[in-house]
Amino acid sequence: MQKEQIPILLYLLYDGIENTVFASQVWQPLVKLAQNDPEQKIRLISFERTTIAKINYHHPQIEIICLTRSFFWGKLSLWIDYQKIKRYCPNTLFTITARGPFAGWISLKLQNQNCQSLKIQVRGLAAAEYQYVHISSNLLKHFFYKLRFKQLHKLERSVFEAKSSRLTLECVSTALKDYILQNFQATTRQIKIAQDDLPDPIEPNLVQMWRKAMRTKLNILPNIKVYCYSGSTAKWQCLDKLISYFKARLKIEPDAKLLILCPKADDFKQILEQAQINPANYAVYTVPHKQIYEYLAAADYGILFRKKDLINFVSRPTKALEYLAVGLPIIHNNTVDWLIQNQKKSNRMISHRD
Repeated sequence: MQKEQIPILLYLLYDGIENTVFASQVWQPLVKLAQNDPEQKIRLISFERTTIAKINYHHPQIEIICLTRSFFWGKLSLWIDYQKIKRYCPNTLFTITARGPFAGWISLKLQNQNCQSLKIQVRGLAAAEYQYVHISSNLLKHFFYKLRFKQLHKLERSVFEAKSSRLTLECVSTALKDYILQNFQATTRQIKIAQDDLPDPIEPNLVQMWRKAMRTKLNILPNIKVYCYSGSTAKWQCLDKLISYFKARLKIEPDAKLLILCPKADDFKQILEQAQINPANYAVYTVPHKQIYEYLAAADYGILFRKKDLINFVSRPTKALEYLAVGLPIIHNNTVDWLIQNQKKSNRMISHRD
């Protein structure tokens, strides 16, 4: 009896391999998929803004192809990227997973008789995120920003409302699913909640071993309370609220420590110096993702504050998943629906009101 052919997985990425969430949200789920099925072949195609000098990700079942990403100025630019990718489309059975609306639009064009299924991962709202970041009183800039917002919204509409029996939209949260159903002509049948990219909980004994070793390495005594912030200095991260919260904790716990894990350590140190926090009460590190859980294990709490906005409300923050993987309770400010809903089911969430 002839063995059934396993379709090649064609994974399309527009965020870039050097994006901070690539390791946890893209690479690890693909590696897990490959490990679960030694016959599964994966072709990861990433559209990059700039040339990558060295790719530090390797797996015998995963082929990585990097293509130059066109500057987005409408669907015509995506059509150019589609032309680049066509030659890499398998001529045997394949499935497609596309991350976000840009890759999603291209993936819809790649469907042919060999395509078994198409999954578009909806990780956020591109138009709303753009509008959140780009605000200007300059009339010329305001006109350009408004035009770009409309382009992005139109792109999302063409992807979320696409008619294809192969198509599944994979949302990160129930709130995002509800928003798409209410604002776009999608159907419940098309949408499911993402589960494959959830990190596995780490064995408590291993977490305790890491905790002891890391606190020794960082010179933190066992009885000191450690509050961890893992993330960037981006606008929506509410660093002012983080600083205010920790200053309030210091009045109650003078020996408490703020552990910062961020891509740009020097930038964060400057923020803490300006806030006049004693250097003895904080430690700032830039950590490779493969070591992130060991550092998180040294903490007692994970902090995740977000501004009250649609893009945060419908999100499922990657950092929250990482906190939970090592069993950290999450201190949050009730702006992310995923955290609010999980608080009802778990004692690992702690609401903090400003």
